[in-house]
Amino acid sequence: MSETRKGIPPISGCLMGLMTLAALTWACASPSGPDLTSRQKQVEARIAEAGLEDDPRVEAARSRLEAALEREHDRVLLDSVELRAAAVNEEETKMDALVRVPIGNALSLSAEREARRAGSRVALAELSEAMIKSRANLCMPSLEYEARIEARKIFSEYAKQNRSLLKWNEELRQSGSVNEMDWSVFKLSNRIRLENRSVPETDVPLAVFGLEQPFGVLPTIDHDGSLLDSSFGVLREKVLVYQPEVEVHKAKEERYQAMAKGEAMKRLPSIRFVDFGFEPVPYPGQEREYSARVAFEIPFGREAGARKKRYEALARAEVNGQRMVLDDQVKTAKVAIDEVNVFRAKAQDWKDLLQLADATEKVAADWWRNRRAKPEEIAKLLDTVYSARVTVLQARKRAGNAVCTLLSATGIFITDW
Repeated sequence: MSETRKGIPPISGCLMGLMTLAALTWACASPSGPDLTSRQKQVEARIAEAGLEDDPRVEAARSRLEAALEREHDRVLLDSVELRAAAVNEEETKMDALVRVPIGNALSLSAEREARRAGSRVALAELSEAMIKSRANLCMPSLEYEARIEARKIFSEYAKQNRSLLKWNEELRQSGSVNEMDWSVFKLSNRIRLENRSVPETDVPLAVFGLEQPFGVLPTIDHDGSLLDSSFGVLREKVLVYQPEVEVHKAKEERYQAMAKGEAMKRLPSIRFVDFGFEPVPYPGQEREYSARVAFEIPFGREAGARKKRYEALARAEVNGQRMVLDDQVKTAKVAIDEVNVFRAKAQDWKDLLQLADATEKVAADWWRNRRAKPEEIAKLLDTVYSARVTVLQARKRAGNAVCTLLSATGIFITDW
């Protein structure tokens, strides 16, 4: 009984030490901070707003983020305890037991945790980047769809008028007011113009691209002509805030810096393990024996030093990568926003051109109704009207293409500018 009581304090101390180490381990495995959680919710809200919850690119990035978050917990200070016992045979009844507690490098563990949390920030930025890429990829199909609808409206009216002219030309031939050659030339040229300008009635459904309705990126001419701020300072600020590709490089830089810091810590002496030894079955009449020892590792640091320099070089590469992305996207955004501003600056010109086309169409209708001109003369006038309307539509489409480019470069729609 006395031997048992004598064994209680060391064993209790051993258990207390294990509990303390376990508590430290739990602290080291703490989850990501509230800032990352808040940003993750914001990104998911934007994904839901864009209707991209089931987008495969977004789903893949979301899974990588989940893996990165879980990876934060796969490196802890204490994750196992090693139990050792000596063999007992017929001639030797004494048995020694040993509890070995392997301890990770506490100095480098904090830096490794910082690196893995930075890795989670990389994955979150890549999730946001995936959402932007998917939206940008859907922007052009939406623009084409919207422009095709507008082109079809313009062509539909033009084709209706030309079919009526063909009918009038046929009536003139039957009445003998036009000879066979003029009738043939007009009919053939009219059909050629219709075929060259025809707009297909079928469209690729937006559902094929995962869209329920178009984005509405085809600009209208119904605005006051106010221009967007295209200064480099504003563009850099927008790209820094909203373009996740920049954040990806920044988070990777922080990860490599933390990894370099961890390698620097590995060059310092550290505890490898702590042993707690005791004798569960002592000789009769003898007191139980206890022992404890600790092992230190004193590294030369050559490998860690090389890895530290490598990570520092990779961190510098990410800094330059961030600069490159920022410069490229600012230049791209500058070109796109200037294109939008050119369109907006000519807003009144576009309005005047369409008004003039409407007025010319009325003149053509009046001369047609009163038979004051020949069918080919009316057709030429209607061709001019058609060209004016298509010219405005093409200008709108160029501006819409710039809007999609701006979305890809900055990460935001022009309506949020």
